[in-house]
Amino acid sequence: MKADGLCAGKGVAVCDGPEDALRALDEMMGARRFGEAGARVLIEERLVGEEVSYYAVTDGERVATLPAAQDHKRALDGDRGENTGGMGAYAPAPLVTPAVEKRISRRSSTRRSVACARTGRPTWASSTAGSWSTPRERRA
Repeated sequence: MKADGLCAGKGVAVCDGPEDALRALDEMMGARRFGEAGARVLIEERLVGEEVSYYAVTDGERVATLPAAQDHKRALDGDRGENTGGMGAYAPAPLVTPAVEKRISRRSSTRRSVACARTGRPTWASSTAGSWSTPRERRA
């Protein structure tokens, strides 16, 4: 569950079940833990596994990518604590093989920025794509 507004990387609750989700919802929307940023929330599927972030920038014509980074989101051993906002990152991330990088790159919004430039509407942009490796599959 995520607060819809800006929370400096702290507006996320990783819930272990319906009770945790209701408690997080009450903290965000009822107790206003994140102020106005938590007035609306986004509920997403929980993915269990390793996450990497992939960064790309464009000047509207060219795309440059940075090495994928992997971080540890939750505090405490065994991922029992709150979301840290991604403290403790390292790069390059060994999880991102050339095949995974190709898949992420194909889905990146910076590729769309280059396409916009070709139609006469150049766009300067930076993009971050997340990729998860779960026990069943990898998602980009």
